Amino acid sequence: MPHEEFSLTENRYKIIVLIKGKTESIIDKTSYMLKPGHLLVINNREKHRLVFDPKEFTEFVEIEFSPFDPYFEAMDIKDQLHCFISRPNGERNRINTDKYQFDRILEIINKLQYYNDNTGYGMPTLKYISFIELLVVINTIFINTRHTENTGIIPEKLVQVLDYIENNISEDLSLEHLTKTLFMDKYNLCKIFKRYTGYSLHNYIILKRVFKAKALLGKGENVTDACRKSGFNDYSHFV
Repeated sequence: MPHEEFSLTENRYKIIVLIKGKTESIIDKTSYMLKPGHLLVINNREKHRLVFDPKEFTEFVEIEFSPFDPYFEAMDIKDQLHCFISRPNGERNRINTDKYQFDRILEIINKLQYYNDNTGYGMPTLKYISFIELLVVINTIFINTRHTENTGIIPEKLVQVLDYIENNISEDLSLEHLTKTLFMDKYNLCKIFKRYTGYSLHNYIILKRVFKAKALLGKGENVTDACRKSGFNDYSHFV
């Protein structure tokens, strides 16, 4: 059964690099299938979900940064945000790389990790230099790649369903309630949900509630409150 991670980056941009395994990303109304060598660029206005298959090992790197940090202005490098902003939201998020490009990106990421984990003289400066190098490499690939993405546009009705579930996770999310509230046919809802997300409506809601409960428990909520706030009537799904 797949599981999902959802986020909105608020005032931060995000780079996701898939190293091993495969996954699906849903960004606004677009679905991207990802494999090693693919990376995602996501701005602060794009809602995104990552869907994983727990039967398959997945390894990825996620880098978040603020485009409003002073060094973008001070170093006159705001043009390196091109791949995040010079496109419609939910489009051209996936960037494909060849082996040479991907190896170079991983090399830079390894340097970033090293500089971040060490506190020697000049490490912060080297970290910023490597990060700028990463942005230059990604933007160069983005600019020189012809846009021929084979992506799936998610129907507006399904977007409404996903948003409703996200905003009402502790409430009644039965099929009967959803179809009545959102004015949809039960059969069509189940059909398009499975087609575009890869799993059933029921399993999706259970997973969303499990992750909500785990997040609440991780913040120190007691089991009873976590259970209630995530929409469960008993503890059996996550204890």
